[in-house]
Amino acid sequence: MWIRALLLLVMSTPAALGAGYAWPLQRFAGCSSMFGDYRPGRYHAGMDLRTDGDEGWPVVAVADGYIMRASTSYYGYGRALYLQLDDGHVAVYGHLQSFGPQVTARVKAEQRRLLRYATNQYFESDAIRVTRGMVIARSGQTGAGAPHLHFELRTDKNEPLNPLWHGFALDDGRDPTIDKLWLVPQHVDGKCGFGPRGSVPQEIALAGSAESPLRPAGGTIFAGGPVGLAVEAYDRKAGQSFQSNVFALVFTVGGDTVFQGRFDTLRYETMAQVELERLLELESSRNTYSLFKLPGNQLDHSRVSSHYPRGILTLAPGDTAVPFEIVVMDEGGNRRTIQGELAYGPPLEEEAPPVPDTMRIAAAYIDRPLAPDSQDAWSREDLPSDGWIPVPGASHRERLYADRADSALRAGIVRYDLSDMRVLLAVDSGRAHSVALPDSSLIMNIPEGCTYAPQWLELAAAPPVGKQPVWRLGPADLTLKNPVELSFRAPDDTLLSLFSLNAQTGSLGFIERKRENGRIVCTMRKPGYFTLGYDTLAPTIRRVRPSEGANASSGVMITARLDDDLSGVGDDTMIEVLLDDTWIVPEYDPETHRLVAEPWSRLSPGRHTLVVRVRDWAGNQAEVTRRFRVVK
Repeated sequence: MWIRALLLLVMSTPAALGAGYAWPLQRFAGCSSMFGDYRPGRYHAGMDLRTDGDEGWPVVAVADGYIMRASTSYYGYGRALYLQLDDGHVAVYGHLQSFGPQVTARVKAEQRRLLRYATNQYFESDAIRVTRGMVIARSGQTGAGAPHLHFELRTDKNEPLNPLWHGFALDDGRDPTIDKLWLVPQHVDGKCGFGPRGSVPQEIALAGSAESPLRPAGGTIFAGGPVGLAVEAYDRKAGQSFQSNVFALVFTVGGDTVFQGRFDTLRYETMAQVELERLLELESSRNTYSLFKLPGNQLDHSRVSSHYPRGILTLAPGDTAVPFEIVVMDEGGNRRTIQGELAYGPPLEEEAPPVPDTMRIAAAYIDRPLAPDSQDAWSREDLPSDGWIPVPGASHRERLYADRADSALRAGIVRYDLSDMRVLLAVDSGRAHSVALPDSSLIMNIPEGCTYAPQWLELAAAPPVGKQPVWRLGPADLTLKNPVELSFRAPDDTLLSLFSLNAQTGSLGFIERKRENGRIVCTMRKPGYFTLGYDTLAPTIRRVRPSEGANASSGVMITARLDDDLSGVGDDTMIEVLLDDTWIVPEYDPETHRLVAEPWSRLSPGRHTLVVRVRDWAGNQAEVTRRFRVVK
């Protein structure tokens, strides 16, 4: 029933569901990213409109309303505009080159009052009215990314809506693409699922033509115990080459709906759970969708049947084969389908043993409950450096299994391996926890409600970089609802800073720190590597224009290039531009390292003095002075 209703809804004209909106740009050059596309740690909340690598394209009001907010930042959306539309929705425009005259005047006044580039202003209702199609800004590349326009449509409760489902339809007759089908064994209530090759996820080869449903190439899929399915799928709009998010997925078994998902809206509060839905461990393409819900998944754009908790099937001996269907759709009603059968069947021991040699510690499952104060030790051999836990070769329902935790998980169980300096902590989302490495070089404080569901967290000492220690927070697919506090032991040295470390490239990223009693304390909500380091080099200021002794016009624009190789320059309080001892607004792009500053008014003929001061995150400072002449 639900799938038929969804198909009817999808096949209706999306534009009819909106309010006859104007396209956000006066020119249409296509899109480069769509609503719901994967971003590390979040979903893309709007659509990105191409501007052919240019800036300055006219940006228009999509409907009647008023400008309610304007913001400026070196990061994120850069220069952004927020329109309160008369129909109750909010339109958001990001990465702008410039605002219209009324907004520009208000923003400049606020910047001058604060002596800061970064601003966030709300305007009175109807103070700056706009009408549909009115030019309100120019496109740019402020904030993140190459030149383009980021556009969002939000509800009155600040929930992002899919623009293609709410009045911004694109001509599209192309079906979505399904590349792969995955069988994903699960671990539920002491039972471990399996497929033909044991308890590891396994790809199911597909066969079929563009005109007919895809089917498992090997016929019936045999499995046992609790299992879930996942698909790698994407959409390509007509005339577009990039892969984008699909709009809807429906999984049915024997005519009953098991899982259904539709990307018509998202919520900012739960966006960080994207990695509980996109199974990056199966495919790095970011297009693999789970057709079940992992523990802690609160994303309400997907639902599961009450008959299939979390969208997981349980296959037992004696069960008859059941037909299944997976339908993937886009906003225009185009769809692609997989049809097949599922049946119980034991694993093929000649292909692989029923128990894998190792399982990930992306949280762990303990079949036999341990006392909350248990301190069972694992030997060095039990904790190899690659972060996988060996599973003893007995019955696969008796030992330790990887899962994102389940009912048998006991919070507060700490397991030490003194030789590897590693700690695993089972975290219950309803409790606060604190754990340290055995030498106290790293302490982690975990607030109540930090995780979406019970799971394992890992602290470990990694091989040092030079003379500096390295630590790791894991597992690699850690997803946190709220940040944890990390406290690193550090010498009482004001020049020593905390950095994130890219394990592949060796590059460092400065982490803003707070010092407390000989320790550096920070908050973190992502896994990764950390180390200590020194940054004693000042930023460089180059290509300053006007140059020393130059002649310039009265409408001169100040430009320079700012570089810092380690801790970096970023916060707008770290850059100061003075023209004849008067502060002017420093607009800086951390990606291109370009600084631009516009004098408040045209300069009078004669000599002028320019001073540019820059400070990096570590506190190192640089300053240059240039004297130039304005000629008539």
